[in-house]
Amino acid sequence: MNGFPLGPADIHRFSFALVFPVLLLIIHMSIRLYRSGGMVRRRSAFVWMCLALSASAVHEASPLLFGASDAAQWADRWMETAAFLWMQLSLFQLYNVPRSGHYVGLLAALAPAAVLSAATAVLPADAEDLLFRLYRFALVALCYWVLPERTGQPALYRAMLAVDFLVLGVEAVNRYAYGGGSVALLAAERGVRFLFYTMLFAFLFERTVELLHGIYRTAVTDGLTGLYNRSYAERRLSACVRHKTVTGLLFVDIDNFKRLNDTHGHAKGDEAIRQVARILAEEAATCGFAARFGGEEMIVVVTNPGEPLDDLAERIRKTVERRTDVTVSIGYVRYRSGMTARDLLRFADEAMYRAKTAGKNRTVAYGRKPLSPTP
Repeated sequence: MNGFPLGPADIHRFSFALVFPVLLLIIHMSIRLYRSGGMVRRRSAFVWMCLALSASAVHEASPLLFGASDAAQWADRWMETAAFLWMQLSLFQLYNVPRSGHYVGLLAALAPAAVLSAATAVLPADAEDLLFRLYRFALVALCYWVLPERTGQPALYRAMLAVDFLVLGVEAVNRYAYGGGSVALLAAERGVRFLFYTMLFAFLFERTVELLHGIYRTAVTDGLTGLYNRSYAERRLSACVRHKTVTGLLFVDIDNFKRLNDTHGHAKGDEAIRQVARILAEEAATCGFAARFGGEEMIVVVTNPGEPLDDLAERIRKTVERRTDVTVSIGYVRYRSGMTARDLLRFADEAMYRAKTAGKNRTVAYGRKPLSPTP
């Protein structure tokens, strides 16, 4: 043990140099997410995360700034405990809506620390140190058994707490077996602590990706069908026209939809929309993209020049008739140079209207006469 090449001060400086950039990175990420308009419901989580990491930064710098006086150690314990609890509250609120009960629980968890601090004048220093360490072990164990399934990443959360438990264990062994004088154990403890902060970054990064993905899906997809929504579809269609990658457009409308809603209820109507949407998504997967345009109307934008529009439209019509309890009328238009996105939508809509007036359950190309459906 005594032959370790670095001294305690060297270990603390090296550890701080490793940990501090990670803490700054997570704080920066939390501030950016707090300021993001799409993260309003999670703002309190990012506030608690910033507080926890700021306290952690002070805790990590404490041996370098304040030395090992009794007052410094007392303040450092409080800082570490507060950082731990604030961090657990933050991780919990990343997956749960903040409630007043969360803060009551936080105060209850801090109460034993306040009692121990008040008993400083009565208890011997060694007894107080032991009780505080047992209290920290108990906090980690409590969080390990109560919180993981409510964080959304239970395996990683448990692993983080296990690493934190290991940090406390190495500290305790160094304190009681070696009187705090083992530089090797100090180095091990600081290394494990760096692992903890790395895992914390991974946890926050994963949750951030989930939240941003949810915001993206809400912005571009229709909640009922999972297809692209009208706003996104129009923007993407305009881009396809601008880059001349579109070859045609299909306008699909479910026949007799109002009667279906009035007779069987909106739940049946919603299910019919979902069924047709699934078929459109399957057919569009290799030739373009599908979108819900509004109500029972959907579109398929075709970008594959090798896909015959008449075959695609008829295939969709037959599949809907075979696999669902409804039929569809489809109008379609081939892209020609000079057409705009609005032209494509208007022409396909006109063709679909002609399919409706010609008897429904058929496909009509823009500029052609309606044909009777083939069996």
